[in-house]
Amino acid sequence: MPPSANDSGHQPRPMAPMHLPVLSLTGLSVAFAFLVSTQLPPPLMLVAFAELLLLSALVAACTALLLMQRPNETRLVLWDKALFLTFGGLLAGLFVDVEAVRAFVEANAVTETSGSTLAPRSPT
Repeated sequence: MPPSANDSGHQPRPMAPMHLPVLSLTGLSVAFAFLVSTQLPPPLMLVAFAELLLLSALVAACTALLLMQRPNETRLVLWDKALFLTFGGLLAGLFVDVEAVRAFVEANAVTETSGSTLAPRSPT
């Protein structure tokens, strides 16, 4: 009988962590949200970051639902990614200065002009 791999005294090599892909995707989602939000004016940065994280969480939850994934105790799945992103979005939303955002929006509000394409034209 030939010796098996376990008989030689060598331990089997442990598998790579199964949660690494989900953590990598979560990190990429956070990095993308941060990159996009830094392109906006400073008063809107944190608002955009929080909303993009929540939008990413929604996409992750819909993907997990479509893939019929179930929460699993031994490894991370897309439901966990949705949880992390939701928590991050809600946490970032706590630090939004609402008055600064309101002042920025009011200062940069677009006023209706006579040449606007949204205004109805009078019949001639």
